[in-house]
Amino acid sequence: MIDDLIHFLRARCTEERQSAMALRMQNWQSVVAEVNSRQAVVDACERATILAAGATRRVAEMTAEGIPVQTDDLVDAARLEGQAAALSHALALLAQPYARHPHYQQEWRPR
Repeated sequence: MIDDLIHFLRARCTEERQSAMALRMQNWQSVVAEVNSRQAVVDACERATILAAGATRRVAEMTAEGIPVQTDDLVDAARLEGQAAALSHALALLAQPYARHPHYQQEWRPR
């Protein structure tokens, strides 16, 4: 689900950036700067999601192999999961203005 939302938002950012630049809107530079800011949130969420999945997988693998899991590993995994969840919520909020877009999925609505 989050991968689809990331892809959707990246596509909207690209469309908006290209539109602003092509039309040479009066304030096109500020529009592009705003789009780039949203793109940075999307990129941060993707990184956080990848890191959280990796940390969770490592803890699960260690547990399955009978390797003692250090408290620091559990804390890191929980912290990364929390960051990913918070950023995922931020993405859902960023996608709200596109709720009428044909590719928007209702499951992306913030809860």
